[in-house]
Amino acid sequence: MTERLYYSSPFLTNWETEINTITEENDAYLVTLNATAFYPEGGGQPADVGFIDGIEIIDVIERDDEIYHLLPSPPTGSTVACEIDWNRRLDHMQQHTGQHLLSAVCIKLYDAHTVSFHLGTDSVTIDLAVPELSEKQLQQIESHVNQYIYDNIPLKKYVVGEDQLSALSLRKIPDVTDEIRIVEIKGIDTSACCGTHVMRTGELGLIKLLKTEKQKGNVRLHFKCGKRALSDYHASHSLLTQIANKFSTNRYSILETISKLENDNKQLQKDLELLKEQNDQYFAQELLVDNQEKVIIHTSQDRGFKEIQSLGKQLTNLTDRLVMLASLGEKKLIFSHNGSRQVHCGQLFKEHLSKYGGKGGGNATSAQAGFTSKDDLLEFIAFFKKDLLENHV
Repeated sequence: MTERLYYSSPFLTNWETEINTITEENDAYLVTLNATAFYPEGGGQPADVGFIDGIEIIDVIERDDEIYHLLPSPPTGSTVACEIDWNRRLDHMQQHTGQHLLSAVCIKLYDAHTVSFHLGTDSVTIDLAVPELSEKQLQQIESHVNQYIYDNIPLKKYVVGEDQLSALSLRKIPDVTDEIRIVEIKGIDTSACCGTHVMRTGELGLIKLLKTEKQKGNVRLHFKCGKRALSDYHASHSLLTQIANKFSTNRYSILETISKLENDNKQLQKDLELLKEQNDQYFAQELLVDNQEKVIIHTSQDRGFKEIQSLGKQLTNLTDRLVMLASLGEKKLIFSHNGSRQVHCGQLFKEHLSKYGGKGGGNATSAQAGFTSKDDLLEFIAFFKKDLLENHV
């Protein structure tokens, strides 16, 4: 059976060992070694990667208590040189140990037990069996867990049998019963775990809580540890500095600056809406003067449908004539009157729209429709103008 160096020497990055077996499987090769420091995926922790005699490892898996290294081609010698991707290994150790520490603190402070754990490529999450955590509670958790990091507490790893479990204050009872591996953070947490871990809490560097979200009645807590947390700080600081420089301020005043811009923008929007309304009033009066027909019909290439709707309201406030306005750009139109006419706008649309590929509807005084093409819209207007003038007005 393969000697598992990732337990006895978790900081080992290079070693030589003998090949035990090579098996071809699905255009790849499963290689077992006499001794390996490559951790197979398990316990929520992804597998290690690296090289065996310069051949890049695709995956490391465990089957029937044996460790298999999946390679694209077989090594040629009986003795091989192995090298771990150390950045990945250290990252996984930091995240996994950080999870143990964080889960223990959540229980200690708020009796929030971890029900699941996920170690992703970007962030790490734990699902906590509580309905919510306040911002103040999260701050207290973060401060508490980082104090344990500053205390640089040693971790102890050992194997026990099922008969020894009752003597341990385990956070969770394990499913396995033989050779149960225990990871203990002295005085803080004792857990059954098959993953790789740092030697002391100080090697975590820091833990940063990122956000929470609801997850099936629980709270999913996102966080980063060690180098991930430092990289996240670098990225956040860089972005915040760029934003502050763009607004000629500093990061401490950026919220005040943005709030002022938001207020200024709201006022500008109000002023703009007022000007639009005034412009619609003037334009509506011009249409009434220039168009003496019983039906006021106007098409616009530039005005959007919302602008057309606003103009329609102005017109029906000023006249008892029928109004038909179209936005050619959006291929939409409205048809309305102020209620003094016997024409049922929605009913007329219902009777004729489908003949021109239009869809829409409305009530007695107002209806709207959309078309698949501008030509269909214009044909509908031409037909409706003639139909209204001859039959309804």
